[in-house]
Amino acid sequence: MSKIIRLILWIPILLSAAACAPLIGILGYSGQAIQAAAQMDQVKLMADGVSYVSTGKTVSDHVISAATGSDCKVTNILSKAPVCIAANSETSSAPATN
Repeated sequence: MSKIIRLILWIPILLSAAACAPLIGILGYSGQAIQAAAQMDQVKLMADGVSYVSTGKTVSDHVISAATGSDCKVTNILSKAPVCIAANSETSSAPATN
């Protein structure tokens, strides 16, 4: 498989995986690829921090929510709550006013 095709296949994984720099090293990529992955990890971590402080959700949570049309929060796994809640359920749980 050519290097370009491998790179194209790995870009989505690299952008979504946390701490992917060690994985790239295991796969035998060059030091430059490892350094680029480490920098992407740092940017993703900063973006997640800013997003979490301002919205209570990470960038990944927002992407999953947009893709599913639900309100998703991956950290709900820790509290054994559902990861995704239907977007309409929040408004339907509010008391009706006449």
